[in-house]
Amino acid sequence: MTYTSRILIVDDEAAIRTTLGALLERRGYVVTVASTGHDALRWIQRRRFDLVVLDSMLPDALGANVAAQARMYQPQLGLIILSCHTSTESQLDGALPNDAVWLPKTVDPQQVLSQIANILARQQEQSFAAVLQGFAIVPRQRSRRVPVPSNV
Repeated sequence: MTYTSRILIVDDEAAIRTTLGALLERRGYVVTVASTGHDALRWIQRRRFDLVVLDSMLPDALGANVAAQARMYQPQLGLIILSCHTSTESQLDGALPNDAVWLPKTVDPQQVLSQIANILARQQEQSFAAVLQGFAIVPRQRSRRVPVPSNV
């Protein structure tokens, strides 16, 4: 059985939700959409997601605040923040998690797909490493033979 990654798209612009959602579904991802930060957090409380593609400015919340709250529920959640700003200067002075990817809304869809693939691959590697750590093989110490003196 193969696992299909779950992606939540959060954007107040219907065109972005629809276009990006259709693109990701064609690639085989399970997609859920939300138009507000409140709706996004309700989804995150009810269902596990691998990644959230999140608008930096929602009608009811800043994307950074939604990202921080989402990580409280799902610490391993991958994050891509979409912004109408074209530079990273507007990343809210470190309010976003260090591993969040910041992309302009005008980005090429192939770059979004590439970033999603990178984040999901990194998560898979980390999960695999954690499983291996759980099954860590600890070498047994060899019993050392102590010579018995012949005069005993």
